[in-house]
Amino acid sequence: MSSEEKDFGTIVELLKKDYLSRTENNLKQKIGEITQDFIDRGFYNSTACTGKQLQAHFDHIDEIIDHILESLKQDFADIPLEQFKEKLLTIVDGEYKKLIPFANSHLVSAGLAQPSILKDFERQINNKKEKAKQTIEIRLAILEKQKAASKNKKEAKEKEGVLEAKPPEILQKILWVMRYGRKHWKLILLALFLWGIFVWPKLDFLNRFYHPTKKEALNDHGRTQLYARTKKRIDDIYENIEKEKLNPWIFFKTGKMPQITKHDGGIISYKGTSIEFTDAQGIVFWGDNFIPPFIEDAIVKVFDQTIEECRKNNLDPKPYINEADSLLSGFIWKVYNRMADIERRLRGKGYPKNIPRKDVSYEVEKMQRCLKEHYNAAILLASINENTD
Repeated sequence: MSSEEKDFGTIVELLKKDYLSRTENNLKQKIGEITQDFIDRGFYNSTACTGKQLQAHFDHIDEIIDHILESLKQDFADIPLEQFKEKLLTIVDGEYKKLIPFANSHLVSAGLAQPSILKDFERQINNKKEKAKQTIEIRLAILEKQKAASKNKKEAKEKEGVLEAKPPEILQKILWVMRYGRKHWKLILLALFLWGIFVWPKLDFLNRFYHPTKKEALNDHGRTQLYARTKKRIDDIYENIEKEKLNPWIFFKTGKMPQITKHDGGIISYKGTSIEFTDAQGIVFWGDNFIPPFIEDAIVKVFDQTIEECRKNNLDPKPYINEADSLLSGFIWKVYNRMADIERRLRGKGYPKNIPRKDVSYEVEKMQRCLKEHYNAAILLASINENTD
């Protein structure tokens, strides 16, 4: 490793230490609150408690990376962000590596150290780690594109300024009008009149032909012209998730539950009528590697299709991306509310009203943060495409 690369690594390490020095107690406090909550409810020795504690660590790692990237963007703008990638990925590897013994220790102390459970948590941590690394690479690429677009825009403005600056000629015309305007005012008015009738309409037509104006986005109901198309896409995605990933759980107790293929290719399969839906099954049902990847895929797909449709039809993409964002937010709530209904039915053993319905606000909030990240990326990519065009 060269001395220059060491310097880049040192910058990232110092930013990480700076953030940890100010927030480490926040993580301890959060873990303490989660632990106390599960103790109060009598569920401390459960996989759900372990999963909740791990999620707090996941969020903390995301916050570290957010802090580092924002600091690099603001304070080290002259350095290509690609130079920091290796160190950022190393930090992610190190932070997630710590979580495997952390989870194993809690599961052992809770008497839940079955090989299948330990392996499932390890797989969940590794999947989360790989996703975090992919996110870093995407964000670095987007930030670099943003810097390049900003630089090109600045250079274009400077170039335009050089070409358009002809003060002597303009000044001469102004002086001519001031000197001879009174004498030739009839001629000037006639020229303006003829310009307005014959020349200006043609220029306006050509301008509209070569640079068509953006259509008004919102109708009287506050919806865009693409509302029905965007909603149909999202509804179709929801119906597919409900049919292929959620409804099979309804047959959990019948012994005929269809196999479910997870996003990573893994299989969820339960056979036999004597199996109960307990915390072990709950960690699979609510796990980060079951439904969230399908939701994230839907978010990316809908934003990409919206941007492409706007580009092809010369539409200002922002109002349409905003509308897609709103519809996707409702889609997230709809998926998790359906999951809560199914879990209540399974735990109620035929009497769902005897079981309190799960509060899904925590799960929804996680996916809303994911939605916000992809929304920001969509707005950025749309603006870059618009500048390029």
